[in-house]
Formats: sequence, structure tokens, C-alpha cells
Amino acid sequence: MIFVLDEGHYESLFFLTHLLSRFAETKPVYLLTHQPVFSDFKAINIGGVKALSELSIRIAEIRNEVGEGVIIHHYLPYILINYEETVILKLLEHLASQVQGRPLLEFLTLPKGTFPTFEKKAQTLLHGTIILSYGQVDGSYTHKFSILKACKPEFYAKEFPYVVRGNRLLIKFEDEFTDKLPASLEEKTRAKRVYLENNIKNLKIIMRKDAIEKLNPVDYFLLTQTHNMRLTDVKLLFYDRFDEILDKLSRWAVLGAVGFERVAEHKEDVETIGGIKKISKLALKLPCSLSSRLLGRKPRKVPLEALLGLRKSIEIVLNNYFPNSREPAEVFQATERLIHELAARVTTIERLEKYGETPWVKLEFNYLPKVTALTLHIGFGLKSKTMKKTDSSFEVIVGDCFECEGAVGEKPLCNMITGTLIGALCQVAKEPVFVDEIKCKALGDRECVFLVRKA
Repeated sequence: MIFVLDEGHYESLFFLTHLLSRFAETKPVYLLTHQPVFSDFKAINIGGVKALSELSIRIAEIRNEVGEGVIIHHYLPYILINYEETVILKLLEHLASQVQGRPLLEFLTLPKGTFPTFEKKAQTLLHGTIILSYGQVDGSYTHKFSILKACKPEFYAKEFPYVVRGNRLLIKFEDEFTDKLPASLEEKTRAKRVYLENNIKNLKIIMRKDAIEKLNPVDYFLLTQTHNMRLTDVKLLFYDRFDEILDKLSRWAVLGAVGFERVAEHKEDVETIGGIKKISKLALKLPCSLSSRLLGRKPRKVPLEALLGLRKSIEIVLNNYFPNSREPAEVFQATERLIHELAARVTTIERLEKYGETPWVKLEFNYLPKVTALTLHIGFGLKSKTMKKTDSSFEVIVGDCFECEGAVGEKPLCNMITGTLIGALCQVAKEPVFVDEIKCKALGDRECVFLVRKA
């Protein structure tokens, strides 16, 4: 049961007549009134009803007669003049409870502000309210309405201009008048997702100028790194979480943070997931020092000053561009991990291609402990030990970790190592691999320990 409030008790009937015109072609619409009115609906005059109890019985009979359809109660001013408001409110409460679970939509019309106390109390009893008004929109006078309660949150109390053309009520959504409800955010996102799936080989990602205002810091950084990339390249870079990336891109597109440019399909893009060559398998069986020589890569060390400088830069960027972030520490850590994860993904692809492997290589989980040790040895000059926990998890122990050297914190701080391992392991496993630092020297532990596990 929906309240319809207007300026003079005429506009509501005009509005409902055109709103329900198409519905009335297939379903019954009954108009209950206390005086003759011009209407295309089936009018029933209740002016002869002598008591509210009699009116209640008559409405129950009409509901049974309608079965499935719409009833418009256009008599409230009449009974408000003749009966106490408290008695009428009890009647409305009873009617509202009786309509629950039935295939009926009922409107109750009343001139706005004529019975202010009743109007306010009745709105609490009914399921929603439509308020009709007339005023300026974009510099010109027009009819408009707003909805309270019985609508989606994004429509609540928002004013919608409307016009009648022919016999159709057209409502202004965004920039056009239409008689079709706009798709919800979820529906638009699903439609965009289908579009991306069907055009993966032909689209390039284009970041919009105002993306920073619409995304959280971590998502914004991810978008900056995929800007101008073809979807096929993104799939190669994030094969393990490509579904998640497509979901994000679809949502960002609906928000207006990203667009897509059509590009020529690259026929040479071949997605062939497969194993590694014999020489690579041999390298993964040797000690790290011999493996790095066989792979032609010398270990390197990251200066602590460089790491501290990078952290300071991330902090400055977050403070300047996202000053209102509610959880700065968590955002900082997530952003830092993502930076190193992306760098590791790119480096892993480059290394695979240099060793003569396809970037679509997929390693079994039992190879990942050795990949972890090699990543830490070649990437940071770190020695590490791995200990198997289960068939799908192992621990990585780093005794000489430089990342948390001299630091004290309430949470593990080695985001460079965590992010790098996530990027490298996910890239070669082609499935999600989780890395969590469970011990850290910054917390007073003797060693930094990382738990690696499959989804």
C-alpha cells in the first residue's frame, strides 16, 4: 500500500492513470472514490458507505474480486471529514496487514498538507510514499515526484521530473525521459562483464581522468598499472585472478572510472598452459647458488635506503591523494604489497621468456618451495629455508631479512617480500597462491616466517 501525496488531489489521479495505462491493458485496476470522476479504470463509488466497518468489508470483497491487480483508494479526504483520524489510522493499519502476501498493489491518494498529523502518522503505517510536486528543474518548471521507503536506496527521496506524452508517463532518468526503469548498478556491471568476456582480444583499458575520485587507493593504483594495456596482456599478467580483475573493470566502467578502446586482434596471442622444459626442471632441483648460475642471473641486494625511500614516496602519495582514507596503515601495507606483486609478475614473465619458456607455463605446487628460495636468493640475496606443513602449504623462514631491520611494529612489516612472493608464485602457478607473514623480527621474533598456501 503506497501513499500518493499531491497538491490538490487531481494530480495524483492524473499521475496514476498514465503510470498504469499499460498495466491496465492486461490486469484489472479498480478506482474507489466517493464522487464521480473521469477515469478509464473501473470506478466504484463508496459514498454510500455508512460506517468504517462497512468500508473495511467492502474493500475485502473488492480485493477478492480483483484477485491480482491494482486498487486506487481515492476517498481519504471524504472519510477524514466524517470520522476521527485515530479510527481511520486503525483502519489503514488493518488494511495494510491484510494485503501482505497478496498479488495486489494499492495506492491511497491525499492532498499534501491538508491533514498534516494524519499524513505523518499514515506514512509510518504504509509501505511507501510517492510525493508529487511542481517546480523548477534545470531552469524550467516541470512536474516531478520523489519516493520514500518503497524503492531502492539509490532512488530514495530523489526527485524525478516526469511528463505525459500521448498516454505514456515518461520519467527522466539521467539525461532522457523514458518509461523503462534504468538498470541497477549490479545489472549494468553484469552486462559490462559479459561485454568484456566477449571482447577480450579486442579491447584496451583507458583510465578516466576522475578515476582517483571514484576508487579506493589500492584499486586506483591497480588501474594506473593496467592503463593502456590490452585485456589479453592483463590476462597474462593476472591469469590466477583474471575473473576478479574483470569484475573490477566492469564495476569501474559503470562508475565511469575506466573506458575501453577497440584494438586490432593480435593473432599471435596463444594461451597454451603447459609445463616447463627439462633444463628448467634441472635448475629447480639444484641448490640456489648453482641454479642462479645455470639461469644466468646473479643475486642482487636491495639497499635499505632505497626501500625506505620507496615507502616514504608511497606514504606521501597516499596522504596527498587519499587524505580521508579511514585505515591508513592497512591501505599503506596493501598498496606496498601490490606494488611489489606487480613488479614480481612482470619480472617473472621477463625471466621465463629469457630462459626460453612460454609465459603461459604452469608449475605444480611441489615446485613452489624452490621457486620461493630462488626468488629470494636472486631477487634480494636472501637465504631461506622451507618447511612443508601440508600437501598444499609450506613455511618460508628468512633469518637475515633486511626489510624489517631495526624496525618495531604491531604488525609484520615485510611487505616487499610478501608482495614479491605472491607475484612470482601466482605467475608460475597460474592459480591463486596466498602468502602471509606470520612471524616478523619487527614484532620481536628471531626470524621472519611466511606461510605459503594454495586457495
